[in-house]
Amino acid sequence: MNVLIIEDDPMVCEIETSYLLKIAKKFTVDKVDEVTDGLDLLVHKHYDLVLLDNYLPKHDGIYLFDLLKQNNLHPFIIMISAANDTEIVKKALEYGVVDYLIKPFKFERFKKAIERFLYLNKIDLNKEQIQQQELNQFFHTSTSIEENNVDNKLPKGISKYSLNIIKKCISDLQKDEFNTNDIVVNSNLSRVSVKKYLDYLVSINFLDSKTKFLDIGRPVTIFVKKE
Repeated sequence: MNVLIIEDDPMVCEIETSYLLKIAKKFTVDKVDEVTDGLDLLVHKHYDLVLLDNYLPKHDGIYLFDLLKQNNLHPFIIMISAANDTEIVKKALEYGVVDYLIKPFKFERFKKAIERFLYLNKIDLNKEQIQQQELNQFFHTSTSIEENNVDNKLPKGISKYSLNIIKKCISDLQKDEFNTNDIVVNSNLSRVSVKKYLDYLVSINFLDSKTKFLDIGRPVTIFVKKE
């Protein structure tokens, strides 16, 4: 999964890169410090996500929105900037950014933004119709008070967004039994994170699990969908 960071502060670039790889090892990161250099990369290479600063040397980051439209490019963008001017935020929202983080930011807030992107990236935007439940999970809404209560009771270390990503991956599998690697491949989350969420789903009886003993090597945990 390709990510382009457009940021002129090397320290911020390193922080964002380390945070990305902490969330999922499958991110491939390129970095530039200027809008036009970023556009040049976007024209010649596919990027799934752009992390965009606004205060850059030659052009403000929001100038990229016009350049993207002129070139018929539509990458997902997360704004990460010290800019909190209403007009800048408004232009970012008009473009349709996935999220907007104001510097300085903490890892947990950054992680939520990336999880929003990962979930949105899993929705098939090419199909004719999208289910309300898919949109609910992205736009932070629930269909009932009971669902809100469940979200509020999630244990520490379990994020609603990552949980939704895992559940969707499970639903998309064309088999009832699977292992951790099956979800890792489709979720772009780390193996440790996926195992934690699968164990949680077993603990709340969303999944069953069993141990499979191999002729060679350690036994593996097999997860089973419940009917």
